[in-house]
Amino acid sequence: MSAYTRRHRDQSYYNKYKRDPIANAFYQSQVWEHMSARVKAESYNTCAICGHTYDQPGKLITDHIVPLRVDKRKRLDRDNLWCLCQEDHYWKTKLESQVYQSESLIENLDTAKRWDANECKKWVLEHS
Repeated sequence: MSAYTRRHRDQSYYNKYKRDPIANAFYQSQVWEHMSARVKAESYNTCAICGHTYDQPGKLITDHIVPLRVDKRKRLDRDNLWCLCQEDHYWKTKLESQVYQSESLIENLDTAKRWDANECKKWVLEHS
């Protein structure tokens, strides 16, 4: 089984059984697909953290700097989106699990003010 097939299978499982259904519907929508493609094109298929450029599909992820679950209002805000390689996305997700621990939306929104793209990038580069 190819790495692409394995990743696709793992992503399908995550989408079906683990991801919030509302978020899953958003990530499967045409508006998201178009925005994601736009972000990747504007970034010249280059990871915003490590600077590596990819020419193969599936190597980059359009990511929300402030996670969708924290601030749904920014779901299509171009200033809240960046292009990350899979490895850097993994580390950024680790960061999110550490800094967005509160059940309080207000506390998480306050936390988001301290974790802009530059702070996220610095943390990922220090930990990856």
